[in-house]
Amino acid sequence: MNFHHILRTTHIHITLSHHHKTTAFCAFAGGCKQDGTVAVAADAVHPADKSVQAHEPQSTEEPHVTTGAQVAKGAQAAKPQQAAKPQQAAKPQHAAKPQQAAKPQQATKPQQAAKGAQAAKPQQATKGAQAAKIQQAARDPAAVKAAEAAALAKEEAKAAEEAKNLERSVMTEKAMMARVCGSPAIDGYSHVVPKCLEDSPTAKWWAEYYKGGGKQADLVVHIEKQADYDGLAVYWGINNKKKTVEECAEHCKKHMPNTIDGPFKALPCNAFAFCPDEVCFEPDAHHHTKGDCWLKFTEGPAAPEVNMRGVLPDSYRRRHPTAPNAVQWQSGVLLPPGVKMTNGTWGPRWTW
Repeated sequence: MNFHHILRTTHIHITLSHHHKTTAFCAFAGGCKQDGTVAVAADAVHPADKSVQAHEPQSTEEPHVTTGAQVAKGAQAAKPQQAAKPQQAAKPQHAAKPQQAAKPQQATKPQQAAKGAQAAKPQQATKGAQAAKIQQAARDPAAVKAAEAAALAKEEAKAAEEAKNLERSVMTEKAMMARVCGSPAIDGYSHVVPKCLEDSPTAKWWAEYYKGGGKQADLVVHIEKQADYDGLAVYWGINNKKKTVEECAEHCKKHMPNTIDGPFKALPCNAFAFCPDEVCFEPDAHHHTKGDCWLKFTEGPAAPEVNMRGVLPDSYRRRHPTAPNAVQWQSGVLLPPGVKMTNGTWGPRWTW
């Protein structure tokens, strides 16, 4: 129903109202002439009800008249319902799509690419500068010769250092195995000459080691249980008590030449012997008790002279009836890093 239809209907209702009033007046007055316009309007409203109206008595009540204000109210009431449709069509959820389409993480890809390009520029510039230097040097024969000479000198220095290190390693191995002053115990130590030992390859290596800044603490400890290594005492063992053989080794690493008076005071400590039992057997005139720690010097410490080792044979025990079944002593040596320890050799005391 549009607005024009409402106006037309309102006009017809007003006309019918006027017609009914006139008819009532005419009936009271005795008769009036019927207006043709009103009759036409009546037929337009109910054309199909003429037969019914012919048999029904006319009502004296005034028909309901729809005024212009009521029509306007109806039109205004209809408008909000029609106006609600655009709100439903708005669909706020679809309006959020532009925000979802933003995708900040994807937006960072160009930034990352830009950063990568910027980071690559200094590297490219460096490579370009190096390439330019090479090209420039290639144009200058003197520069090429100078570069080649510098590279050659560097290689020669490296080769010389390697040769020096190899020579040092070989000399160290020899010093740790050399024995030039003989076996000290060959005649009960009566022929030992301290000066020979001080000039030995072993003692000279230690002197050079100290001179170059080497420290006893950097030497490697090698310990053998049930063994007694020979050597010349640089620190007397009786009453030099230690709890373990490891403590005895630490004392050897801390000992320095010329700190203790004696015939061998100028020699370093590179060997030691420790007594772990209440009494330790030794074929000499001393009484050795638990905790005794003897600090010694020996030539060729990588191949020490062994006085006793392991289980003592019957032949040894027949010569020394008080000897135990197995050696009680625990002994060891200090060696430079990289030098291998050998099984040593039997010393003269083994046959005492």
